[in-house]
Amino acid sequence: MVEMTFIGLQSFYKDINIKHTLNGFV
Repeated sequence: MVEMTFIGLQSFYKDINIKHTLNGFV
């Protein structure tokens, strides 16, 4: 249960970082 939450947070922050990086290039 905790491991799944950790993975979920990892993908969540990774998605934000990707969007932030794309916005920076634009």
